Amino acid sequence: YVYAYCGETRFGSFDQQDGSGETKVAKRAREVRELVGRLRAEGWAGHQIFLAGHSAGAWAALLVARRDSDLGGTIALAPAFAGLRQGRSRAWRAERARQAADLAGAMHLPSLVYAFKGDAYEGPNSLKFLAALPGVDFRALPNDRIDGVPCGLVRPHAIPAEDCFARTQVAEILDFIEARLAAK
Repeated sequence: YVYAYCGETRFGSFDQQDGSGETKVAKRAREVRELVGRLRAEGWAGHQIFLAGHSAGAWAALLVARRDSDLGGTIALAPAFAGLRQGRSRAWRAERARQAADLAGAMHLPSLVYAFKGDAYEGPNSLKFLAALPGVDFRALPNDRIDGVPCGLVRPHAIPAEDCFARTQVAEILDFIEARLAAK
């Protein structure tokens, strides 16, 4: 089953100047943790639950998986949170560093992570800390064509929504899910 969850969170209360408050990503992660709790209450085993997201949704899914080692896995498409995009305040950069350090401390993070060359938010270089984690299958992909399939003139951060991604990566994602289910 696929459940497309769209949470309530659209904005956070994070103050970009002094670093107080809660980020949108932290609020989304809390909502997803609550959803996982409801799914478990309805009888779903943790290993049957896979989280997937794009951009801030992918980052939030990774944060949830970091705390819940019983989940089946995470598919993170261009995960991003206050990354390299220019103009980020010092407080944003510090919060991003704190969250990245938290993720980097995972003992095991069963995840399929996609990063795209030239992504203005988080490219392969800024996400390489994830590649070093046990359980992470990290895919650094080009931004113009994937496995010979052209991506057209699209922003690298949006490639997961493009035909070039679907035509070349759906089988990889399904293989990841099947392998994780078989491991349980």
